[in-house]
Amino acid sequence: MERNKSAARSKDASRRPASMRAFRLATAALAIMVAAGLSGCAGISQKFADGASQAPGIGLPANAPARPTAAPLFPAVHDIPPPRNSVVLTNFEQQKLEDDLVA
Repeated sequence: MERNKSAARSKDASRRPASMRAFRLATAALAIMVAAGLSGCAGISQKFADGASQAPGIGLPANAPARPTAAPLFPAVHDIPPPRNSVVLTNFEQQKLEDDLVA
C-alpha cells in the first residue's frame, strides 16, 4: 500500500511544476499587458494636459510672467547678499538693549 501512496505523491509532484509554470506564464503575460496599457496613458495624459491648460479656470493665470526661454544652468544658491547698511551697536547701546530685554 505504501507503494501506491508514494506513486500518487510522485504524480502530484509532477503536476505541480506544470501548473506553477502556467501560473508564472500567466502572471508575466498579465504584467506585460498592464505595462502596455499604462504606456498608452502617457501620450493621452500629455494631450489632455495641453488641452486642459487652455480651458478657463485651469492652467496659468493671465497675468503670470512668461517662462524664461533657457533654463539657468545652476540655481543661484551662492549669491552673496548685499552689504548691510546699518552700523554696529556700541557697547553702551548693546548693554542698554540687553538690560531692556531682561527687565
